[in-house]
Amino acid sequence: YKVFKSIAKVCASPILTVFLLFYSVGLIFIATIAQLDMGVELAAEKYFESFFVLANLGGIKIPLMGGASVGVLFVVNVIFSMFARLTFGASGVGNSIMHFALVLLVLSGGLQFFMREEGRVVLRDGATTNIVSDTNSGALVCKLPFSIRLLKFTRENWPGSKIPKSYSSRVVFISGNSSAEALIEMNSPASYMGWSFYQMSYSEDPRGGNISVLSAVKNPARLLPWLSVAAAFVGMLMAFTARAWRRRL
Repeated sequence: YKVFKSIAKVCASPILTVFLLFYSVGLIFIATIAQLDMGVELAAEKYFESFFVLANLGGIKIPLMGGASVGVLFVVNVIFSMFARLTFGASGVGNSIMHFALVLLVLSGGLQFFMREEGRVVLRDGATTNIVSDTNSGALVCKLPFSIRLLKFTRENWPGSKIPKSYSSRVVFISGNSSAEALIEMNSPASYMGWSFYQMSYSEDPRGGNISVLSAVKNPARLLPWLSVAAAFVGMLMAFTARAWRRRL
């Protein structure tokens, strides 16, 4: 019991909270420097989507905790802190809800990592496909439970140049006997049956016409961050209302 109590005290310590916050800032700084050599995607995968990483600092290899380890420790810290400082009443319940919201926010990131599916969809003018391929290698990621057909690709250049100002794809999603048209623009994605599609890039088809490249993402945990924000708002409202009421009395 004494050993568990000592471990619980360390896990609930505000010192651990401060350490994790400063360590996260340092990890972000190191990853930002590393992305100059390996790119944003590989740097994020190496430093933020792993439990441990071997960082190269000035030619010196230093083992560090990755973002996944920081997330696990943060969840443990918040949970133990919640139980260590648990009180009854509206204020106590509000504080507990805020702690729960933080845990839910971190867990949503972990679930997104393990459950997220993403790749690219390559569409030619008038062609239909349901293939999602890897963005880098082009290997098959999955087959969509529906098909996508490119109806029209539109590109607008800056006046007097061939530099694209904007481009978009008008597509139709086909599932059995049902269909739905959508316009996918650079900053305006479209969603269908749990998948979100973003205008990624384009190229000219050697056979004539255009090739539109869409980024396809399926994230079953996409609503959890919104739920965590809502829970945090409810918790803050309960806590501050209870404190204001006590001061009034």
